[in-house]
Amino acid sequence: MDAISLRAICEAALGAGKYVRLVHRGVARDVYPFSIRQGYLFCWCSIHDDREVERMNLYNISEAAVSSNDIGYSFPYASDFE
Repeated sequence: MDAISLRAICEAALGAGKYVRLVHRGVARDVYPFSIRQGYLFCWCSIHDDREVERMNLYNISEAAVSSNDIGYSFPYASDFE
């Protein structure tokens, strides 16, 4: 996925108070995006909810959309997409 398209989805999702639903390496999950830097998405991931921040290579993200799930946590880091 390209950074420009993903940025627009992240901004729309956070603007609506929703997670981003994406497919990374074939597995769907909800994420709370913090930033896109040097070809990576830095985010909190619902699959690995014990980690504060996870790094995902943009090339491994095949789909992304605004999730139907509301953001249910308060995150310790500011997001570039708010």
